[in-house]
Amino acid sequence: MKARLLVALLVGVLVGGIVPLGWRQGITPAQGAGAPQPDVAALRAELDARAAQEAIDERTGRELLLRLRERQLKRDLSGADLARTTELQAQLAKIRQALAELT
Repeated sequence: MKARLLVALLVGVLVGGIVPLGWRQGITPAQGAGAPQPDVAALRAELDARAAQEAIDERTGRELLLRLRERQLKRDLSGADLARTTELQAQLAKIRQALAELT
């Protein structure tokens, strides 16, 4: 179930842009939350269908999310000050290590 939600979230980000804030609670329910709202269940079903259509499995989903984060860090690095640059480079190294471990 966790992997399916990861894939569903990834497809939502890649295909539809950022997942609407109101739907995030249904994608990753808070502790103690009850059953998801009907519109959230429909969103999950749609995202699962798109993931299947695009043949995005858990490994591919993880890789795509890591690549997405890597691109964001590279953009952030281009305009960062010295203190922030060190932090971003450390984060980028962790992302690259995770990518290397996937292959």
